[in-house]
Amino acid sequence: MTINRQLYDNYGPTRPVYVHRTYYPENKGFNIHDHDFPEIFLIEEGYGFHLINGEERLIRTGECLFVHPHIQHGLRAAADSSMVILNVSFPQALLLPLQPFIPETLWPWQPSHTPLWKLNEEQQRFFSQRVDLLAEAESSELDLGAFLLELIRLINPAHRREAVDAPEWLAEALDIINHPKHLALGTQELARICGRNSATISRAIKKHYQCTSIQLLNRYRIDWIARKLRLTRRSISDLAAEVGLPNLSHMYALFHTTHGCSPHAYRQRV
Repeated sequence: MTINRQLYDNYGPTRPVYVHRTYYPENKGFNIHDHDFPEIFLIEEGYGFHLINGEERLIRTGECLFVHPHIQHGLRAAADSSMVILNVSFPQALLLPLQPFIPETLWPWQPSHTPLWKLNEEQQRFFSQRVDLLAEAESSELDLGAFLLELIRLINPAHRREAVDAPEWLAEALDIINHPKHLALGTQELARICGRNSATISRAIKKHYQCTSIQLLNRYRIDWIARKLRLTRRSISDLAAEVGLPNLSHMYALFHTTHGCSPHAYRQRV
């Protein structure tokens, strides 16, 4: 089978981003192809199938996919449903400045597979509205970078909106506790803010975030420390103590698990 190769230069070599909204009638689609650029697409309406590396996967409204360059894939609507796809493509070189800000565990363009995220209604509106702005002629590399960083932040498992069916009391409490003065007080502070007992909170977090309460709080703590390492020259020990991680050996282990390096190496890198 001949694979159609798409090149970014054929779309718009002078533009930092190419945006396209495509309507697929029932049982119609796009042939298998690959390309020399990364892309993201959102299923805005309907459902269908994503054919990738020889496998066919169901894709539905609200699902967002990140496609690595050189992956062979195609799309088609289901036999009983049309499908609307909003696609964002851009030169691979524009990803390089973003990598220092995104942990390897959250990097969505993977050469071996295509990650898929289910966006809630608010996230879908964000995606569609921001991409429509990117389609304007004066959009810049800065606009693209801001969009990509915010989108990746939204799909971060530590971000509350990733758990779209989490109860409102828990979502609101996690928004409040994601601040040093609350993080420093740990799970007791979370129980106070939620107004519920620890067992109820633990069950809800396990169900909606697939981790324990302390694991979720530690994600928030490490995220906050990483931001401060990028933006300030404060000492690592001060940052750790401020969010309730005074044991530096423990904090270093948590940080390395998330970022693949020590806090000092991370600061030097970014």
